[in-house]
Amino acid sequence: MPHESEIILFFGSLVEYKGPDILLNAFKLVKNVFPTAKLIFAGRGHMDNQLKETAKQLKISEDVIFTGFVDDDEKPLYYKAADVFCLPSTNLAESFGIVNLEAMAAGIPIVSSNLGGIPDIVKNGENGLLSEPHDVKMLAENLIKLLENDSLRSEIGKTGLKLVNNYTWDEVTTKTEKLYRELLE
Repeated sequence: MPHESEIILFFGSLVEYKGPDILLNAFKLVKNVFPTAKLIFAGRGHMDNQLKETAKQLKISEDVIFTGFVDDDEKPLYYKAADVFCLPSTNLAESFGIVNLEAMAAGIPIVSSNLGGIPDIVKNGENGLLSEPHDVKMLAENLIKLLENDSLRSEIGKTGLKLVNNYTWDEVTTKTEKLYRELLE
């Protein structure tokens, strides 16, 4: 059953380097194209009140949901409900973004930042779209591109599901062992 709102999901601590403020400002632009869109911030952090205040100032607080801490067993429900997952990290404190893998495992397309180890996981145009850090306009354009194109969203989500198999513990262990053997030889 289709839902009546487009849902963008952010999972993680509400801290500067994860870019929740960048996402909030991009969401304001997304709302111009998708007036029914909702943004879910799943997590907590010291930016919580600041983000709520900014949402009020941007007149989008009705469509921004702050869940606070989400238990691990409830995470899949959030991923299942979302149309797009977004992690707009702003600096190298975000070396990898394990939540990107979680979103891939749920078959959801990702919009993330082109920095650190993220492009090793999120292949631009394949299992997600990459934006430059701090680029609100580019982030909004990528979110809109996925929200307005069901087949692209579906294709990118399916590719992510295939790619995530490269990151199972068995696969990681095998690759690590192979690397050690090569280094020892």
